[in-house]
Amino acid sequence: MTSTADLVAVAHGTADPAGIRVVHELVRMMAVERPELAISLGFVDLLEPALPSLVRRISTDADEAVVVPLLLSAGYHVYVDIAAEADRHNRIHTAPALGPDPVVADILADRLTTRLIKHPATELPDATELPDATELPDVAGLPVDQELPVDQELPVEQVVLAAAGSSDPRALRDCEQTAKLLSARINRPVTVGYLSGAGEPLQSVLARANTHRANTNHHRANTNPRLANTNPRLANTNPRLANTNPRHAGAGPRLAVATYLLAPGFFADRTRRLAGPYPVAAPLGADPRLATLALHRFDEAQQLARVRTVSVGACGSRPPGRIVVG
Repeated sequence: MTSTADLVAVAHGTADPAGIRVVHELVRMMAVERPELAISLGFVDLLEPALPSLVRRISTDADEAVVVPLLLSAGYHVYVDIAAEADRHNRIHTAPALGPDPVVADILADRLTTRLIKHPATELPDATELPDATELPDVAGLPVDQELPVDQELPVEQVVLAAAGSSDPRALRDCEQTAKLLSARINRPVTVGYLSGAGEPLQSVLARANTHRANTNHHRANTNPRLANTNPRLANTNPRLANTNPRHAGAGPRLAVATYLLAPGFFADRTRRLAGPYPVAAPLGADPRLATLALHRFDEAQQLARVRTVSVGACGSRPPGRIVVG
């Protein structure tokens, strides 16, 4: 495989103009970082150019190409849609999805810190009080090796990772691995809640966390004599007056939602709606670290293709047209 291989970036389509801008900006960052590369952008759904037509055109114009999924886990689109194009066209190779990867976990941690640092640790805001993503300070230029003081700045005790979801168990495993990486990064427990597919739904994960919070506060009230209410006239026996709002649930575990999505769109909006009173971090967005990671995926796939071409060629056989990494 030569150094003139094209890079074909492929992303989810979206009807949200802000989401489209994020994808195009990410590809622009990749082009700025590697101006010698011929980079094209296609989509697996909703938008044009569709991946099949783009790959068909590139396969006639370029000697070789690598398809780089701008996707956060490897599910149906990676193993079926993208793999099918590599099967159809000789010398079209595929790279792994962007996640799971420690770089992605770092960006998730930064988004959590950026969103939540605005609010005091003693009280989480109502969803209606949260600023729009456009009002957040720009953290896209943070150097890769910068360590944020998460323990001091992140006013939560647990995080739910909101992921798009998939019917493919391999994609779910990727999301669970990302949760482990994020947990290690922020030193907080992280649980995945899915917006679609076969995993546990986000609303179920949040409800379970709220129940745990209520049980924790009930236990504290029952075991702390200073919190015990011994005046029967002050006892509240009306279940309609019970406080079930997690914002006012007392000193139990404080929770925030990390958005494991690339850009604004349908799933990001759904995450905000389902999160209710819990604060929600912004999607990953067009981050230079993500652009560098996508280029690293391209380099990995290109190197493997070169090694396999030389190895197979030494045996006197024709090199395969499809090489799947990861």
